[in-house]
Amino acid sequence: MKKNLFFLLLMGLTFASCSKDVPQNEPKILPAGSTLALDLAGDILSEAPSGEEKALDFYVANNKVQATLKGKTKAKVKTYLYSNGNLVWSADADWKVINNGAGLRYEGEITTSAPLQVGQVKLIAILANDNSPLSAPNASTAYSVKAIAVGNDNTTSIDVPYAMLSDITIKDDGNISNVKSAATNKVFKPYGNILRFRMQNTTNGEVKVNTLSISLPNTSYTLKPDELSQGLKRESSYAPSSMRDIPLQNPVVIPANGTSDKNLIVWVGELTQAPRVTLICEGPTLVGYYAVYQPQKTSYTPGKQYTALLKIRDIKNPLWYFDTTTERGPYTELQVRQYTPPTGYALVAHSQYYILWGSDLTHFTPQKKSFMDAYGRRSDIRFAPGFYIMDAPFSSIRVGNADQNNLLKENMGPIWPESQPDWTPKTAYTGYSMVYFYNQGAMASPPKEQRPRAAFRYDWDPMVRIDRQNYGVMTVTCKLLPPMNASNIQGIEDLADNTKMSWGGPNVEVRKFYSERYNDGGDITFQKKHPVISYDGQLLDLKTGRENYIVLYKTDL
Repeated sequence: MKKNLFFLLLMGLTFASCSKDVPQNEPKILPAGSTLALDLAGDILSEAPSGEEKALDFYVANNKVQATLKGKTKAKVKTYLYSNGNLVWSADADWKVINNGAGLRYEGEITTSAPLQVGQVKLIAILANDNSPLSAPNASTAYSVKAIAVGNDNTTSIDVPYAMLSDITIKDDGNISNVKSAATNKVFKPYGNILRFRMQNTTNGEVKVNTLSISLPNTSYTLKPDELSQGLKRESSYAPSSMRDIPLQNPVVIPANGTSDKNLIVWVGELTQAPRVTLICEGPTLVGYYAVYQPQKTSYTPGKQYTALLKIRDIKNPLWYFDTTTERGPYTELQVRQYTPPTGYALVAHSQYYILWGSDLTHFTPQKKSFMDAYGRRSDIRFAPGFYIMDAPFSSIRVGNADQNNLLKENMGPIWPESQPDWTPKTAYTGYSMVYFYNQGAMASPPKEQRPRAAFRYDWDPMVRIDRQNYGVMTVTCKLLPPMNASNIQGIEDLADNTKMSWGGPNVEVRKFYSERYNDGGDITFQKKHPVISYDGQLLDLKTGRENYIVLYKTDL
């Protein structure tokens, strides 16, 4: 009897020992095709960066862009469930609008497409435009800009990707469903950046804003289930090499010297640096307009919104930017190098002279026709009575915070008699040039006859007396002209015809550029100096022991 009892006890210990090797809480796996009841909800982060196809409307209040679903009954939300990193269900689901537009809720039964483990599941819900594919939790958007007045009664719809990331618990107590909880991360948050621009017209005429021109990256986002704790990840982005023109659906008219009651709202993806921004406008100015904005940030935080003021300005006469007053000289080389320009000015850079002179390969000084005939083998040369005409490469102009590069520019200089020695700078002359701008500060290039122009006249005088000293002085006159199809001035040849061209009136600027001093009766030697110019308008370097006149350039554009 004792022996049998011993064996029974031994068997009980053996079974008890074996039972420890069997998992007591083995996770339950639901097969594909399981039915699951979902009850999900999320709040809208209203301080964000309509149309029926868009989810969110925006308005401006309390100096911020606010997001709302007020007035809507439902919104399309790309909804995904992941179990152990595997997608088990996705749908372009209709979520109900709740809490007077402050949140969304989804209730319904779903059927899983892959095995699902009972317990925690990753939920991804994305409010995005209908162009975003459902195959993966990606968010991208088409760029659009909307003008909206301040006030919560004025709403507009723009494409902004909002996403909610959350852990939800799946239970199986006879009915498979998720456990409701007030998780703090159940909030739809915006990604990328929203920019809000206020607009001020600083000109003396009414302007109509048609287009926002901005340098933006192409950006798309993806949510990877294994990296959800890091938030929405930028899937692809590249820095822009040119401006992106985004037309306004309804242009905005701003009175002279007025500020618009409209704000421009645009989603810009993720900014890695301050974008270049301008406005394309219509108005009475001859050449066009540009815009500058402040403040500009050195860095931008994803998900944040930023506000700036765009100031609209008319494109100035190119000479307006130059200050050549004689009070700024003469200086020695050391004085020039130690010179600090006043606020709003800088010393002229070499590139800023291109709009005036062209490059070293161009001329408007007197030249013999035989020389220009030979020169024409490598340049575009033609002739008019008494003048030669050639194209000038590398012409560019700074327009606000953007450049107009590779502008068409023509130079025209007098023909020097073949029977005489070559021209020297001891003899006065007059030369000309014509620059063809892009319209409205835009990057596109319309036909030549439709482009506004700047006409230049260069008057070289080698015998100017200043403080009983002799200087060579180049007097430059610039006059803005309308396009050829709206003017009696056609080609550059007309600039020398006094019956057609008047160098007075509006839109005219005059500047004097001083050469170095020389002695009476001696040769005029043009040493390499800066920032003085030579007889042919070329920028020279500083020269020790010589007199230098400061040329300043306006930077408060």
